[in-house]
Amino acid sequence: MTEPRDFRPLTVPPGAGVAAVVRWLIVVGLGLLAAGSVLWSTGLLADKAAVGTEFYCPMHPQVVQDHPGECPICHMTLVERPMATTTTPATASPAPAPSSAPPSTTKRLPATATSTVSGLVPVTLSFERTQLIGMKTAKVERRPLGAGWKTTGVVTVDERRRSVIEARFTGFVEDLSVGSVGEHVARDQIVARVYSPDVVAAEQELLLAIAQAQPPGGDKTGLLGTVTTGLVDAAKQRLQLLGVAAVDVDAIVQAGTVTRTVPIRAPAAGTVLRRNAARGSSVQPGMPLFEVADLGQVFVFADVAERDRGRIGPKAPVKIIGRIQTVDGVVDLLLPDVDTASRTQRARIVIDNKAGAFVPGEFVDVVLQTTAALTLVMPREALVDTGDVQYAFVDHGNGTFEPRAVNVGVRSGDDIEILSGLAEGDVVVTTGNFLVDSESRLQASLSAASAATASSSSDCERQFDAAKYPQKVEACRACEVVHRGMGTMVQDCKSAIAKPWR
Repeated sequence: MTEPRDFRPLTVPPGAGVAAVVRWLIVVGLGLLAAGSVLWSTGLLADKAAVGTEFYCPMHPQVVQDHPGECPICHMTLVERPMATTTTPATASPAPAPSSAPPSTTKRLPATATSTVSGLVPVTLSFERTQLIGMKTAKVERRPLGAGWKTTGVVTVDERRRSVIEARFTGFVEDLSVGSVGEHVARDQIVARVYSPDVVAAEQELLLAIAQAQPPGGDKTGLLGTVTTGLVDAAKQRLQLLGVAAVDVDAIVQAGTVTRTVPIRAPAAGTVLRRNAARGSSVQPGMPLFEVADLGQVFVFADVAERDRGRIGPKAPVKIIGRIQTVDGVVDLLLPDVDTASRTQRARIVIDNKAGAFVPGEFVDVVLQTTAALTLVMPREALVDTGDVQYAFVDHGNGTFEPRAVNVGVRSGDDIEILSGLAEGDVVVTTGNFLVDSESRLQASLSAASAATASSSSDCERQFDAAKYPQKVEACRACEVVHRGMGTMVQDCKSAIAKPWR
């Protein structure tokens, strides 16, 4: 027979009830958290925004809604900003038809403040963004533009004081009196001695003609003396045409003997800039041996921008600022051509350099002095110059910036002249133009793309019920605009849109 079983009641371990309660509380909490996350992402749980505020995505400005949430494209938390307002005309006009294009962050401006630059539109930036980039503005003022402006100049040799010492005969250099470049030579100073068979032959002809002019028995008729005198003069002239100085020809006549070497003399005083001769080197006719220049007076060639040509002329006063000395001068000549590469005209300035403070090849600052004129002026940093168009961003207040094409004139220091496009008192952006420019171009591109997308086929209405979920349709269209031409990124963006009904 089987033994009877023991049916004693089981005892519950201590703390099991508490653990069960805690477990169910965790399950309920996780469920509530998941439900709250879904409701928050759809905007059903979020508090309604205050009147006059809206929420947008900084990375995708076309995503705008009236309650907090996440961007359906990049899942960034939407940023709150003041709602864009529109300017209502005096007479009522019918409301425009609802558009399926993504909303824009651009404020509507008055009719007199439309953009005049192709590819740009007026934009609105939040106060936080303008403060983050340190945006600064300045007013367009009517005041005298600076009476002078600075440019760059180069010191060169005065061409009128340059001399080239060259040989007119064939020979060989036997001695040099100038050791190196930079030495100073005086006028008629001997710089070299050259042996030349041609010059020696000419000297012998001269001495022979002189000997024939004085026959031993004398010339009773006088005819021989006339002939030989002509031969002597012709021999002297030949030596001078070969480059022998008159003083050296007289020395040959007085000595009555042929000199082996011919002295080469400097035609003018100055500094030796170039030396091509060396002891023992050969010499050919027309070969430059030395280059000498008087540096007591030099030229400064200053580059004048093409737009500033009308501001200066001959005799205009200038100031030359060198590394050692600052001197005053005047414009001596404006060269009659414009450099096609730099688009500048060169102005020649003559300055006194007896102290030797300026050397050829040195860069100097040139301050061109002109008469100040009363004109519209704005800071140079406010100008955006793309090469094709020049414009500035006008601040209309409340974070609204309008791109406006301008025509500029002369520049002086940090200021620039405004010929047209702006009026006195306009406020322009001077720091942070890059942000406003990029935002304006982005909005212009989105507007153009939105128009193209609205006219093309779209499956957003098929995927979402426009009447029940208008914001989902709007986000879907934004995906088509922003990621157009990026392969599968359009579909990935659409798949990222929350679908709580699934």
